[in-house]
Amino acid sequence: MCHTRRADSDLLRVGRGAQGAWQVGRGVGRGVWLCGVGECQGQLGVHHIARALKSEVHASDLAAVQELLVKFHQ
Repeated sequence: MCHTRRADSDLLRVGRGAQGAWQVGRGVGRGVWLCGVGECQGQLGVHHIARALKSEVHASDLAAVQELLVKFHQ
């Protein structure tokens, strides 16, 4: 994660929806803000998501987020 300051419009927000499914975009509650640089997304780890959400996160959550980001960039 690069920790570079960017405008909100240059970042992607990933969070859980009301049903618990991961989604890209603004939503209710806590989310993970990521820059669109592939290098930063490649460094994304379970601990990054857990810290941002202030909750327990599993490897399956990381896989779901990474899959969602790949689909978003297509």
